[in-house]
Amino acid sequence: MKTAILEDNNNQKHLKNSFSLRAIKINNTGNIANLALHFLFWGILIFMLLFRDFQLHSRAKNYSIAYMFLGTTTHLMLVMGLFYFNYFNITPRFFRTRRFKKFALYILLVWLLGIVIMTLDSYLWHWGLDFKLGERERPWTARSWRNRAISSTFVVFFYLWSSTQVRIMLDWFRNAEVQKDLENQKLKAELSMLKLQVSPHFLFNTLNNIYSLAFQQRPQAPEAILKLSEIMRYMLYETNVDKVSLQREITHIQNFIALHELRLRKTEVLFNIEGDYQGKQISPMLMLPLVENAFKYGVSAKEATNICFNLKVVDNKLIFRTENQVFKQNEPTRKEEGGIGLRNTRKRLDFLYPNKHQFATRSKNGTFVAELEVELG
Repeated sequence: MKTAILEDNNNQKHLKNSFSLRAIKINNTGNIANLALHFLFWGILIFMLLFRDFQLHSRAKNYSIAYMFLGTTTHLMLVMGLFYFNYFNITPRFFRTRRFKKFALYILLVWLLGIVIMTLDSYLWHWGLDFKLGERERPWTARSWRNRAISSTFVVFFYLWSSTQVRIMLDWFRNAEVQKDLENQKLKAELSMLKLQVSPHFLFNTLNNIYSLAFQQRPQAPEAILKLSEIMRYMLYETNVDKVSLQREITHIQNFIALHELRLRKTEVLFNIEGDYQGKQISPMLMLPLVENAFKYGVSAKEATNICFNLKVVDNKLIFRTENQVFKQNEPTRKEEGGIGLRNTRKRLDFLYPNKHQFATRSKNGTFVAELEVELG
């Protein structure tokens, strides 16, 4: 018992450390993607501004490129200030926390302040340029101020809108990645629990049957003990990896079936295997819930019944099919574990084999069929 507790604690520590390392990895990956997106955004903008400067220089040969570069640098510093003030302060503090009224108020204030600053910047930058390009209107006229203000209004709006969208988009992707990782860790925890949680009813019946065989000095007793030992060893020590050999998984299912057959007097179990499964790999204990489900609902103490398992490997695809009768006294309800087991199987398949599996169940005329198709890695 003490050893089991220590092992369970070690598993919990392993999951905790694994999640911490995974969280660091997600954070680093998110930071790289974040920087890449920002560099791309500003790279495109700088290219457009420099292209504009050279176009203006070609129209006014005696106009200083250095002055143009200085004006562009000033413009960049201002718009980057607006962009990142919203990116690091307004959007995360108010939009993400759903305080939309304060968000709108602060955006409006920054927008108005930005319009004033950008209008002054635009006026100063174009002051000499307008004369060189032969502008008829004087740069300090009311019309010129109005045009600059209108232009600045759209410019400031663009940068505030862009910074909000970029922040929301990056946060969404980061949260989606974290959520996916949490689900993945949950599935790993469920698998760990599945490895440690063998049905008490199954163990009780198996040990009773083994005791009965031993008491009667039946030759099947040592073999039954060996199979139970193999099942426990496999579940506890050999499934701590992402993939196991399909051959080993099949052996585990065969041992599981053999132990169930010890207590079954009126149930015939068939397990057909076709195809070449040598060298194939699969996620551990993926088929076991289907096998457990068949035994849970397809066995009757009063009536003779059949349970059929068919496993077929075609090229790189595994097809596993279970078929069993469902008796009234065994019919599952929504709250029973059998349904939960199949739902958890669907979740595991979605994460372990996205777009590489099919899983369907159907029940008709008292017969339940589950069919799983997986593209093996």
